[in-house]
Amino acid sequence: MRAVHFLRRRQEERELIFWLSLVAYDHRDRSITNRLYLLYLIIFFSGWIFITLTLFASGGAILLEWLNPADGAQVALDLEIGVLLAWTLYALWQSLKRCPLVFSRQDAALLCQTPVPRQYVTLRWLLMPWFKNAIIFWLISIVLGFSYAETILPEFTGFERVLEYSTFGLRSLIVVVPVHLVLFALKWVLGVYRLQKDHNRRWLVWLVLSVTFVFASIFIIYSIDGSGPLGFVANSIIDILAFPLQAGFGMESLSLSLLSSCLMAMVIFVILYQLSGDFNLTRAAQETQEYSTVTAMMRYGLTTEAANLQVEKRLGVGRKPAR
Repeated sequence: MRAVHFLRRRQEERELIFWLSLVAYDHRDRSITNRLYLLYLIIFFSGWIFITLTLFASGGAILLEWLNPADGAQVALDLEIGVLLAWTLYALWQSLKRCPLVFSRQDAALLCQTPVPRQYVTLRWLLMPWFKNAIIFWLISIVLGFSYAETILPEFTGFERVLEYSTFGLRSLIVVVPVHLVLFALKWVLGVYRLQKDHNRRWLVWLVLSVTFVFASIFIIYSIDGSGPLGFVANSIIDILAFPLQAGFGMESLSLSLLSSCLMAMVIFVILYQLSGDFNLTRAAQETQEYSTVTAMMRYGLTTEAANLQVEKRLGVGRKPAR
């Protein structure tokens, strides 16, 4: 397990070094000047991100007041649920086409052919993809929190008002972190379950399509008619789904919300751990070879070659002809 951790840590360090090199930070320089430059980068980008998010929040506040001036919190909550569910259904569909665990050619040769604990590999490989994917939803959640704050707070000019304004975004962020982790791990559960040993579970496609149809119907009924029997069922389902996120907009207790989402995270990780015991790493490496190659080409500036590979994939080059 130490070798697996060492291999993955080196990959994460290389990716972090790549992004730091874009802002001219040299990780090998141990001087005080370079460390002060890193501190300056953190302060600068923190302030820049905060100002950018407040600008987006101004437009978000207008949208909330236009959709429902009387209850901006409910509108912000519905928007957040809609974004998370849409992404989850798309991610589940993607996990049926390609394994969520991305292995490079070196991983396929050095790792996937060895009898390493599949559970440890699965959980260790989840950290960096989850973090990169979560950043977008964290920013969306903060913008929605700021937007709701602008609908109920007067213009903030003093330092105390800025802190109160920031509390709305921070509260929304804290709530969405474990919820997104649960949804992201659910994608990995489906991808790992699909690649159990030599099994090929084609019926998972119909399961995802059925779930998509059910949730689409629930949202349509919830949006059109909330008074009939179907509307009551749709409202009840939406309320259950919304409970872990309601605290982000002051509609429920923050402690209860975090407790429920953390319990769901524990359950989903136990399921992922159990399913990973029979995970077929070789098949996963075969599915992700093309994706890792394209990612490496884009990272090193070979955009033309990467675009050609993506075009070949869309055209189905190399696939068996259909009947």
